[in-house]
Amino acid sequence: MSAADFARGRGITEVLHYTSERGAMGTVMKKALLSREQVENDPDIAFIFEGIWERKDPDWVDYISLSLSRINLDLFRRSRNHFPDYWWAILSFDVAILDHGGIWFTTTNNTYPVCQRAQGEEGLAAMFAHRVPWGRLGSVKRRGSGMSDAWTTCEAAEVLYPQRIPLEHLQRIYVPGAQHRRLVQAWAEVYGAGELSVEVDPAAFA
Repeated sequence: MSAADFARGRGITEVLHYTSERGAMGTVMKKALLSREQVENDPDIAFIFEGIWERKDPDWVDYISLSLSRINLDLFRRSRNHFPDYWWAILSFDVAILDHGGIWFTTTNNTYPVCQRAQGEEGLAAMFAHRVPWGRLGSVKRRGSGMSDAWTTCEAAEVLYPQRIPLEHLQRIYVPGAQHRRLVQAWAEVYGAGELSVEVDPAAFA
């Protein structure tokens, strides 16, 4: 079974990435979601780059961090508090990208020493283990009886995708308000990104 088929079997329909308004604009400009390293080295969009966090995993800066079914709300809220003047968007990609080459799956945040990384269906399945160590103090996440099959055991689990994801795999962009939808659609027109599905969904950021 492929990783994408495994995901579909659990009811997963979205691979998600949250980003600031600057990241959303850069993604539309380049017609692809780029890794931090790709953004910094691209003369067209390097000027918009502003890292949300200091990277603690330098070997992985050329990978894009993604989530399955739900974003890491704790990390998102800290990002939003760190940059309170920004508005934010969530990019939703088709689960078919999980079968692309070079992807790694992690059981928790990639920076934690207890993080387990693997590729393919085996790596993806490990994200849904009954018991997942996380953090730095011997903490453990356990699957509760009421947890959705489509949710990873640890909400900080990551899909690490190398370098860039073309917008041809994008399903939709979630934004918090109608004014943000109009702005993203205007960017798409100006930069020739085609017609993008942009949905206003404040609940996605709650």
